[in-house]
Amino acid sequence: LGESEMDVCHTWFELVNNLLKQVNFTDIRKIVFSHCERNTNTVVSFIWMRCLGNPGIEWVTSLINKFGNRDFILNTAVKLQTEYTKFLITTLTLLNDEQLQEISANISFMNSITSRLESKAATIMQLGMFVADYIYKRINGKFLFTVSTYACKREEFLKIFTQLDTQLQKVSSSRPVEAAIDELLNYSKAIKISDS
Repeated sequence: LGESEMDVCHTWFELVNNLLKQVNFTDIRKIVFSHCERNTNTVVSFIWMRCLGNPGIEWVTSLINKFGNRDFILNTAVKLQTEYTKFLITTLTLLNDEQLQEISANISFMNSITSRLESKAATIMQLGMFVADYIYKRINGKFLFTVSTYACKREEFLKIFTQLDTQLQKVSSSRPVEAAIDELLNYSKAIKISDS
């Protein structure tokens, strides 16, 4: 992500965070989680999910089950599976190490990764490796899969999560909603002008 994109991420994070503080709906987390699952914009989903916090093991386990479901693997376009993998990793970034340890020891997780690794399609297999490597690195401090040709793809795939995580840790959520909205509107106008 470039500097201007990260500025927009900061602004969105502040806006979403401030708006969620003003909303008092008990089911808002469920609604937003559900919408983020269907969204294919990793940055937007990451920001919303980050503001909502830890989604809990049950919900993440259901995502993992879907990720490893053979019908999902066979009948879903690779692009959508790639976006779903990014969303799954987004949710994993919100879990603490104990929760990741619990998930990694769960038979559902093992079956999901095994389903992916058994695929003859390299991309489908790599998506499973990306998820397994993300969890393994968080728990053990190193990657599980070390094949050099795969490592480059893994680094590229996981780079956005590192960038977003680093940038959003710097964001102060004390900026008023109005200032964040003004900045987004100005950014949107600047994009329209540069496109013409």
